[in-house]
Amino acid sequence: MNSNQKNIKHICYCLIIVFALIIMNLSTIYATELTPKIELLKQYHFESVETSSSVTIPHIIGLDNPQIEEEINQLITQSIQQYLNQFKESNNTYTNINDPLIKKWIVDINYQVYFIDSSLASFSINATQIKASSYLQKTFFNIDLKTARQLTVEDFLGKKYSQIIQTEIQKQIKENKKNLEYSYFDDVIQNLNIQKEQPFYINQQNQVVVVFNEFDIAPGYMGMPEFIIPT
Repeated sequence: MNSNQKNIKHICYCLIIVFALIIMNLSTIYATELTPKIELLKQYHFESVETSSSVTIPHIIGLDNPQIEEEINQLITQSIQQYLNQFKESNNTYTNINDPLIKKWIVDINYQVYFIDSSLASFSINATQIKASSYLQKTFFNIDLKTARQLTVEDFLGKKYSQIIQTEIQKQIKENKKNLEYSYFDDVIQNLNIQKEQPFYINQQNQVVVVFNEFDIAPGYMGMPEFIIPT
């Protein structure tokens, strides 16, 4: 083999290595771009005679299926709009807005991400309404990112989800009540009726965390009680 042939062979090897590195880098960039995440889309604040509102709107990006991505983002938009409509209806119940004794409604809508990977997103759209007192609401989403299906507690705990959740909550409340800071409605706790639509989220340890609205099972100062359900 003469020197020219050796040089050509060397150049070919170098080109192969360069192309391989380029392909690896492109694969890394592509994989990074397709990492699902929920991030801020936009936020705005507006004032009116009746309200002072702050709205933070998230969106999901990085899915390999644009249609599913769009479906989930529509769910987010719809949830936020439902809260805005709800607050508008509440404001309309007060006819004498110019009365100085009637304070403005303060409305804050934002979001919280609990867990997300390539197959599951668990997050909530939160709305706080403040007038004489504060009231927090959360709409939870646990979505299969491959199908856009909204998952229920049954998907994670099986068909006996109701019994599992009820038993675990009663056990935890019995322990919590040893601390005088905790208080619950005993009759409600004894007759818990857990449905598939039970609000919950998935935490970073892949555990089901069941959540109750304010005043559902406890006085308002307890906020929204949460219970981790072992699986």
